Amino acid sequence: MTWLGIIGRVGSGKSTVASLVHEAFGLPIVELDHIGWAVLELPDVIAAIAQQISPDVRQPNGQIDRNRLGRIVFQDPVALARLNSISHPAIRAQLPTPTTPSLLVGALIEEIGLRDRCQTIVTVDRADADILASNPKAARILPHQASRDMFQARGDWILHNTTPDQLRTDTLALFKQLLSTVH
Repeated sequence: MTWLGIIGRVGSGKSTVASLVHEAFGLPIVELDHIGWAVLELPDVIAAIAQQISPDVRQPNGQIDRNRLGRIVFQDPVALARLNSISHPAIRAQLPTPTTPSLLVGALIEEIGLRDRCQTIVTVDRADADILASNPKAARILPHQASRDMFQARGDWILHNTTPDQLRTDTLALFKQLLSTVH
């Protein structure tokens, strides 16, 4: 079976679209963020992060302090590149093979190298002002993500998140169409 990818910048509405599709069509959802968090618990990943980024990201119990790690990598492009070189292969290795058409949700599908595993990619697009109004913490992450134009170019389809009703209507219509062609 196949993945239907949903991408977009932080706060764009990726999870909202995935929930709408799941509720309407029953498709399973896999969030790349959840896999990314899980790989941060793998002993080899923990050791590599502590060695290549900073030993200070370890908590007393030996686990990664995600908040501390985030503060480091979002201020240091070299540290972010190191984190990606450690975590992305682990995420690819942890991604299950779907047995039914499934949703793969994440801003970094392309960067992690998962584009070729998706039959199609849907970009959820939202204006910066709307993202920041609903999620002020996004201001820390947006500068480190691909541009709005880049996300639009990466998608085979674009859903514009301007109002909840419009997003729902457009999402259901698009995925009804996409599901008729899934193999």
